Amino acid sequence: MLNGFFRRSLLTGLAVLGLGFSPLYLAGVRAETVSVPDSHWAWPALKYLNEVYQLDLVSAQDQNRGQNTGQKPVNRFELAVILSKVLKALEEKQQVLAKADQALINRLKTEFAAELEERYSALDERTEVLEDQSDLQNTQLQEMLERIDQMTSIRAFGSLALRFCGMSTRLGDFQNFFGSNVTGANFQVRLGAGLQGRIQDSWDWQVRVLSNDNRSYNLSWFPFGGDHIPRSPINLDRFFIRYQPQELNQGPFKLALTVGKAPNFLSENELLLDEDVSFSGLQQQLSWRDLTPFWPKLDLELGQYAVLVEETFVTTSLLAAKLSSEFKLAEPLSLRLGSSYSHYLKADNLARFNFNQGYQGIFSARNRGADKNNFESEFRLLNGFAQLRLNLWEQWPVILQADYLRNLGSADKNQGWWAGLQVGELNGPGSWQFKYAYRGLEQDANLSLMVDETLAGTDVSGHVLDAAVQLAAKTSFSVTLHARSPLSDPSKDHLYILYTTLRQDF
Repeated sequence: MLNGFFRRSLLTGLAVLGLGFSPLYLAGVRAETVSVPDSHWAWPALKYLNEVYQLDLVSAQDQNRGQNTGQKPVNRFELAVILSKVLKALEEKQQVLAKADQALINRLKTEFAAELEERYSALDERTEVLEDQSDLQNTQLQEMLERIDQMTSIRAFGSLALRFCGMSTRLGDFQNFFGSNVTGANFQVRLGAGLQGRIQDSWDWQVRVLSNDNRSYNLSWFPFGGDHIPRSPINLDRFFIRYQPQELNQGPFKLALTVGKAPNFLSENELLLDEDVSFSGLQQQLSWRDLTPFWPKLDLELGQYAVLVEETFVTTSLLAAKLSSEFKLAEPLSLRLGSSYSHYLKADNLARFNFNQGYQGIFSARNRGADKNNFESEFRLLNGFAQLRLNLWEQWPVILQADYLRNLGSADKNQGWWAGLQVGELNGPGSWQFKYAYRGLEQDANLSLMVDETLAGTDVSGHVLDAAVQLAAKTSFSVTLHARSPLSDPSKDHLYILYTTLRQDF
């Protein structure tokens, strides 16, 4: 908005200065030595066109021209100016002309052809000068505003979401869905808010608080009302500073170094990590852009994190790496491929903690050995993913995605999978999107503490259906149905979870 205001002001100022003082303009309106007598046929012709087509272009003083009033004679260039205004007004009104009137206009254009050409040539030259000056000033102003914005900008961001949660073991049991469910409350709230900004050109930072139980990696929704006191613990969930050297990043190669607790880069969906899981530590990102028209993007990301800190000592840590790339197969078709490796060190220290992971019941489980405070396997997770995007319709892209997860630290029960379809995308008010996914996790395929809260553990499989609409620029509404059951014993009851969510970003 600020930039637009400056641009309009600049153009206005240049136009005024150009009209008033430009030598080109003064040359264009110089007094012509050849006068047009009052009896010249052009005067009544212009007066006729002005009246018949209601143009209101000939002044009251000029209305008397052609009647031998003894006024100061007008020069040919001034008459050509009036003619050019008449022509422009007729064009703007898209006026249908009578044949006789068209012939009259052609005669006027022939009579004053030299003067019209001189006027239009002067206007074109003056416009080019003004545009060149405006472009130069706009570029300089834009660069100055960008530098000021980068050096001083601090922006607030966040979101507030309220959702209804219904659970039932029978899909058609509306009494259980809309009555008091097993968690004791039907309404849940999620609040996140933070600040982000820049320090000089190459440094940026972010701080965020979130309604997240500090005894949980993945649970950020809290009951509101019902049998619970309506409160939501607020914790410092994200804090990091990032260095992106501007001198190095001018070309296709990009480098970013991050320290603190930043968003995790590993998960393409919530099979590997819940959306709210992030760890404190170091991150390095190396990116290549526009390698070829077919190959627009390649990213290598590395991470070293503290997963569990006890009495100031890091007792569980994570080393991670991810390689991903995008390919432009055709104009409407793109492909994203990637793989990641996550190596947990001393994961056994997590076994004795029964962090809140969401509702498990009989429908999901913790890792083997958790009840003995000693995991039966290590966790060295290899993840591969592919995403195919088809943009045949502007508002309705089609996205196919598949993920495969394997724990190399376990001899069995070590696989996870995710397959999904999305139609549409939330990209503006009134836009829709529809999603379906099937996912499963064997008992030691992943650390149960880290997975999506709706799975609430491992040894689980199920389906997800979601429909969402964007109500306003930063407001969305969605309805989501989850179905899950134990992977090792599908004969047990299914658990159905219904969410209706209203979210406001700011």
